[in-house]
Amino acid sequence: MPNLPAWRAALRIARRDALRAKARSVLVVAMIALPVLAVTAADVIYRSGEPTRKETVDRALGAADARFTDGGFGPVLLVQTPNAQRYGRPSDYHHESEEQAGEDQADEDPQREGQGEDPEGEEQDDSGVVPVDPRPVDVPAVLPPGAHVLTSQDVDGLVHSAHSLLHSTIRELRVADPMMRGKVRLNRGAFPSGPDEMAATGAYLEASGLHVGSHTRVKGLNQVFRITGELELPGELAAEVLFADPGAVIAPWRAQAKRDAVAAPPHPLDKEYYVTTRSHSVAWGDVLAANRRGAVVYSRQVALPPPPVAEVPAARVMAGVSGSGYSGAYGGPGGGAGGSDLVTWRNASFAVVGALGLLEIVLLAGPAFAVGARRS
Repeated sequence: MPNLPAWRAALRIARRDALRAKARSVLVVAMIALPVLAVTAADVIYRSGEPTRKETVDRALGAADARFTDGGFGPVLLVQTPNAQRYGRPSDYHHESEEQAGEDQADEDPQREGQGEDPEGEEQDDSGVVPVDPRPVDVPAVLPPGAHVLTSQDVDGLVHSAHSLLHSTIRELRVADPMMRGKVRLNRGAFPSGPDEMAATGAYLEASGLHVGSHTRVKGLNQVFRITGELELPGELAAEVLFADPGAVIAPWRAQAKRDAVAAPPHPLDKEYYVTTRSHSVAWGDVLAANRRGAVVYSRQVALPPPPVAEVPAARVMAGVSGSGYSGAYGGPGGGAGGSDLVTWRNASFAVVGALGLLEIVLLAGPAFAVGARRS
């Protein structure tokens, strides 16, 4: 180490200079430490407010093992990301990636443009997109045998509030079931336990002017409901939702609309199926089996942690499609960071480090010039 004596001499001079001007040394250390402390504290506070992967899954599933839904494409093969945020038919992503690549191939081979069959053998329309199969997916047939099942279905309607009719989302879900612990939290009152009872989120009660114990009606349904409790959705704190037991709103509303030709029938969304299996597990193989029949699955076991990229068909199908989350690694809530997210975080890290370095230069340059001018 030939340079070690020189370093020792420099360190002795620096130590002697720091002890000679203690106040200046403390000021320099403070100017270096305070920005670092501020950025570190801000990062810790920000990350403390972000839910962990397990908290994200609990807020989405409660105590359920998985959630099964109709993918909306009919009983056909689907591919999905492990977090179930991105899904679709393989032919759709093939068509989308071809559009992003440009129309060069279509210009070179005009006979293939606008018609033919996709790589999966599905018939395409004139735009090259495979039509959606109009048949619904038989989701109950896809559910694990012997599983405890809880259904959730939303319908929009006009509800009598304290002031006027309020456009509202009514969710038929048995929130009193233990499977919903973690997804739904009771703040006041009690869960609804009959066909004439409802519960509401705090945001809905504030917007409607109603309260626990109030009575309300849904337009088009001759039924008075009593609000029995105030609920909170940890994953949707601002959600304005009314909750009723399954069969309390949609079925009577539909039956009354058939009897009354003037009344508008309800238009509910597709049901969601929350399941708890005997083994308390819905593996990635079960998810792929459901995908082959047109269902989309969000599984606790798959999300904590997600399977390797090599085992995910969507990673190959969606590769190269912008916004798919598969331009690099894959994921999202419950599944790691996507490729675009990684780039964003890397750029943000470089920006923070650069800004911090510039701040240090600004803070130290002034005192350095002042000290130099005083000595001269």
